Amino acid sequence: MKAAPGLWYEKISTWVVCFYTGCVFIMGLALAGQATPISGIDEEAHFKRALMISEGIFFAPRFGPNDWGGELDTRILGYTDWFHERMFHTSALAAGREEAGVLALKLSQEPRRFRRESFPSTASYAPVPYLPAAAGLLISRISGASVDVQFMAGRVLNIIFYSISMFFVYYLMPRFKLLALAVLTTPTAVHLSASYSADPVSNILAALFVAYWLRLFLNEAGQPLRVGQMAALSALAFLLCMTKIPFIILILQIIFIPLHSGKSRWNDLAVKAVMTGIPVAGGLAWNAAYPFVPGRYWGSGADPHATLQLLFHHPLIQTKVLMADIRDHLWSWWVDGFSRFCTGPLPYYFVVDGAVPVIGFAALAGICLTEGGALPRRWPGVLLICSGLAFALLNLIAFKVGFAPPGAAYITGLQGRYFIPAWLCVSAGIGLLVPGRLWLRSAAVLCFAVYAGVVIRVFAHMMPLYTPWWH
Repeated sequence: MKAAPGLWYEKISTWVVCFYTGCVFIMGLALAGQATPISGIDEEAHFKRALMISEGIFFAPRFGPNDWGGELDTRILGYTDWFHERMFHTSALAAGREEAGVLALKLSQEPRRFRRESFPSTASYAPVPYLPAAAGLLISRISGASVDVQFMAGRVLNIIFYSISMFFVYYLMPRFKLLALAVLTTPTAVHLSASYSADPVSNILAALFVAYWLRLFLNEAGQPLRVGQMAALSALAFLLCMTKIPFIILILQIIFIPLHSGKSRWNDLAVKAVMTGIPVAGGLAWNAAYPFVPGRYWGSGADPHATLQLLFHHPLIQTKVLMADIRDHLWSWWVDGFSRFCTGPLPYYFVVDGAVPVIGFAALAGICLTEGGALPRRWPGVLLICSGLAFALLNLIAFKVGFAPPGAAYITGLQGRYFIPAWLCVSAGIGLLVPGRLWLRSAAVLCFAVYAGVVIRVFAHMMPLYTPWWH
């Protein structure tokens, strides 16, 4: 007797997912150990924010206009400063493990002192996306570990949190489990999770929110939503809003979720207003308290007031500029978010290009079009597509206003990793619009296997590139 297509899919996909997530976790640990300190994407500034939070300082003091920071432990700063000097101010690429170990031991034996550091690009962030890394720093410091072990502990806790959270996303997703896992494990996303970056936590919170929102929306039995379910969704929304303000767009989807309460429409609307309003108010309040303008800090020539004037007085011209930017950079944003590694000057910064991101994109598209396995659900599909596109557009506008010079032909400062939540929303939304067949889910598993092979191949190609960094 032949096994039912759905049963075959469940069995084989479980084995594939377990093997793949294990590989991803191992690759993340390997990255955390092989990449030299602060060489991750914008890692130095993110590390300082996590270090501050590990000291119990959640609200960064203001040093001046558009400037925040804090008092940080000079021992571990001395360790990261040594790598910063080699990366940005000397011609030496390699760092000796023995030499770094001796330095770490020496610094660890010094008395604790604190140094005032300005790092507004991350000090202005809420503590939420740094809690796993800060926990690693705190636990290792309390245990008396040396500064190099402390630094590594923050990276390891980040990858552990990310890996465990992926299983929750996989469990919560009512459909497109493989799709969600694929989007969350682009090589760049895994690289970020093995560093101090805030993006892994914000991306995983976005995925958890979308998964739970979709589960509650596709409530096939039409059961009334329980208070605990609504509170959990609102709590996820609050945490998400406390990472980046553009996530407000995703949170607004709560308004459209059917509560099946049996009460009046106005009562349901009031409940949704509370579920949405508290997270949005929290996100707006934090950003009002820390109104960081990145262009002024990085000296990119940004003038938010002048750019807003251009947008309001010349909307058609600015729309054409925006569309031209999307046309010219859409593929480069995908490559940047799929297979870009590290930061700083060459050769620290590198991208795995060529056929790899093409095959990865094709495999992801295949998963999107074949994993549905059920009747299409047009309304939640349209909502997800619209919210994903709106989220991406809001990021574009935010960088145009806050980073790019007024009247610039292109929006500068954008990186592909900022669009990972949008990729999940849009691809899942497209999948919900496509008529599904159970037998097609077997093809989804095959596409996922191809995608997994591409990711593993990227890491196999990339790891030798880290070897010259240590000797």
